[in-house]
Amino acid sequence: MSIFFKGIWASQQAPSPGSVDGPASSTLNAVSRYADTSGKLLKDSGIIISDTDDVIIPGNLNVLGVTTYIESTILQVLDKNIELAKVATPTDITADGGGITVLGATNKTLIWNNTTGAWEFNQKIRTGNLEFDTNTIRSTDTDGNILLLPNGVGNVGIGTNSPDALLDIEVVDTKNATGLKVSQLDVTNNPTGLDVVNAGTGSSLRVTHNAATGIAANIISNSTTARIVTISGTSLTTGQAIAATDADALTTGSLLWLKSNSADTNTRLLVQVHNDNPLAVGAIPMHLTQDSISAALIVLKNSSGVAVQIGVSNPDDLDTAAINTQVSNDNARTTGLTVGHRIEIATNVGDTSGHIYLGLVIDDILDDGASQKGAILTGLGWGACFISGSGDMFFDDYEPTIGAESSGDFNQNGFAINFKGGDGFDSGAVDRDGGNIRLFGGDKANSGVVGNVILAHTGTLARGRVGIGTATPTEVLEVNGNVKANNLKTHTLIENRAPVESTVSDAFVTLASSAATTFSGRPVLCFVNVPMFPSVANTGVILAIQIDSGSDAEAARILLQETEHTSLSGQVIITPPAGSHTINLRWRRNGGTGTLTLDTNDQILLHAIEL
Repeated sequence: MSIFFKGIWASQQAPSPGSVDGPASSTLNAVSRYADTSGKLLKDSGIIISDTDDVIIPGNLNVLGVTTYIESTILQVLDKNIELAKVATPTDITADGGGITVLGATNKTLIWNNTTGAWEFNQKIRTGNLEFDTNTIRSTDTDGNILLLPNGVGNVGIGTNSPDALLDIEVVDTKNATGLKVSQLDVTNNPTGLDVVNAGTGSSLRVTHNAATGIAANIISNSTTARIVTISGTSLTTGQAIAATDADALTTGSLLWLKSNSADTNTRLLVQVHNDNPLAVGAIPMHLTQDSISAALIVLKNSSGVAVQIGVSNPDDLDTAAINTQVSNDNARTTGLTVGHRIEIATNVGDTSGHIYLGLVIDDILDDGASQKGAILTGLGWGACFISGSGDMFFDDYEPTIGAESSGDFNQNGFAINFKGGDGFDSGAVDRDGGNIRLFGGDKANSGVVGNVILAHTGTLARGRVGIGTATPTEVLEVNGNVKANNLKTHTLIENRAPVESTVSDAFVTLASSAATTFSGRPVLCFVNVPMFPSVANTGVILAIQIDSGSDAEAARILLQETEHTSLSGQVIITPPAGSHTINLRWRRNGGTGTLTLDTNDQILLHAIEL
């Protein structure tokens, strides 16, 4: 029997499986649920539906439908994380296409693309006044700045994944032929297209060109009157307004190249150096300083006309002591040079017959039968006069002889000729190499034969001997010292005490091993020497050479008939493959019952020569 009281059914009997009864007590606004799977007994579920239709679910909410529609303005999540693509086994494939879509006239999406491995926005992104759009970063503020601020040690790279400067711009392919372009669009307010300011001691602007050809910096002016480049040192008292420095990277070409392709007849100067202040008596319009033994100025003329013209525009402005052309050192007219050249004249012009035009001709046209000289080169000391050239010194003779003859007035020995490379110059605790002396045979023409370098040859002028490292050779060629040839390479493989001092093995065991050594792949002649003694007379021994862990190549064998020290020497040719290998010196007993032993002072030697 059941009684309904205040909205609750109560039973005087135990509920049966087929009955529907309420619980003994309940929670206000709680949603009821079945108590078990077999009966229909009700109990509180913990889900609350308030009088204002608010729903509180203390457990998890699992929606099995395809679409969940929430009609609200704000979706709030108490915790911090929202998970998408929540499947039983998440993978990158199941994550592909996941994201957020905001519906509108065109959908606004943030989608994960597994193919590109990135989040993809179909709309621009904006933070503050900075917008990120397709291939564009812009500031929406009229006076706004765009700042790229590394963390103090980082760099910004454009076209490179490994920038090595604060801003590193690299051209990655031919589609981006210009790495940096600064266009001056406003010509009314005289703005600056590119302003490089440097308050330090380094370079304000550095242009590095690593290609074999091309132009490092190309400055073009499309105006007939405008200056292409203006360099002004407004407060320059020392130093240089413009400096072109080669850090040993320029092998050909020029640091500064000025070229005109115009074919008109206008009078224009490619370079004009003008000191327009007559009171600046200490200013020199052009000063060339050469610290090496090379020429300070080279002028090459490739067409008709005058290569160099030296004169004055108004001779009346010169004093009576003025010198039109002066070649001297930098200090005074009477102080001589100690190194370098006063004048060097060269020419690279040749005609089709193969002759070379002379850069300087000094000719005495007087033919009176006397011994006339076109030029007299005089030095004030022994060896004070030098003649040098780099392929530009010629003799009008088939086989000229260069020599130093003794004067008949002194009845003395012939003078020696010394060929000496230049000394290295120390400019401040820097190691500098001395110059080499090179002898070359002449090149061939067509199918001819190249010339050789012959010392003390065996022809009609065969005289003397050749000494290297000795001033008194006794043979045709005598070398006092070591000789090294490119195709004759030696290896000192083992020169030490063996870690194994004795053996009774009748199979090969390693006596000593070399360090890893690089071989060229050519045959190698190995020389071995091992001093040893047996404990029992008439004990045999075999020495062998092994490449890495390969087969053993026998180098020497002997029957030790006495229990005394014996040095076993031998040689064998092996052929290690090209590359790095370890060479093992191995030994074994070859008959007999004795123990092969090395003494305390015995040294093992294994040397090799690549053939």
